[in-house]
Amino acid sequence: MKTTDLKKIITELKDDENYYGNMGKQFLSNSDISSLLYSPKDFKEVVLESKELLIGRYFHHKFLEPQKAEQTHIIDVASRRTKKYTEAIEETGERMILLQNEATIVDEMYDAMRSQIKFYDLIYDEDNVYEVPMVADIMGTGVYWKGKADIIHNDYIIDLKTTSSLKDFPKSVRNFNYDSQAFIYRKLFNKEMLFLVVDKKTKQLGFFPCSEGVYERGEMKVEKAEIEYQKFFGDNPTEDVNNYFHYEILY
Repeated sequence: MKTTDLKKIITELKDDENYYGNMGKQFLSNSDISSLLYSPKDFKEVVLESKELLIGRYFHHKFLEPQKAEQTHIIDVASRRTKKYTEAIEETGERMILLQNEATIVDEMYDAMRSQIKFYDLIYDEDNVYEVPMVADIMGTGVYWKGKADIIHNDYIIDLKTTSSLKDFPKSVRNFNYDSQAFIYRKLFNKEMLFLVVDKKTKQLGFFPCSEGVYERGEMKVEKAEIEYQKFFGDNPTEDVNNYFHYEILY
């Protein structure tokens, strides 16, 4: 890919519609890791709106794009099965609307992070740049990966996360492919990855830099994902994805 074309694409990927739309779909991203490793038939399938996605987006908007958080539709009803909620969906045309009790939990997590001075200083450092897209052939194989960093700090790529259990977050790094995210983002931005985490229930905070072991595990996932991608979807695929089955030696 020509350098001039890539620079133009990266600039245009700052717009979420481009990043998550057809322009961005021509590149692999960390969100593709799970399907490529375990369910290639679902590769690039449209992900339906969910409560978790809605809450996560609002959480990130609170920190990174507060104007979007202010524009978020929030409804004060007991559940999404009420008549008032159904009427609001019809009126707004949205697929799903954030409930007030969900927004309140996000607001509490937001306040918890902002009230810790170390976290505040990292998130709002005057030299920070927010929502930064990047695209690169990170493995030198001709396969391009994209990523959009929450925060580019002088010392770190900072990613904001929520968790249902702070003590189990290290397991989540493996289970939810945050290790491959760390590897991809370090390659894209040439900085170390730092996860700043808040527990949804207790509002306790976690500060999680990454060891070389995390990056190495992430690299192995990316290598395998590229093999599966080339095998089923590359320029010269060698196998039919409909014949896929998962193979793994148990230990």
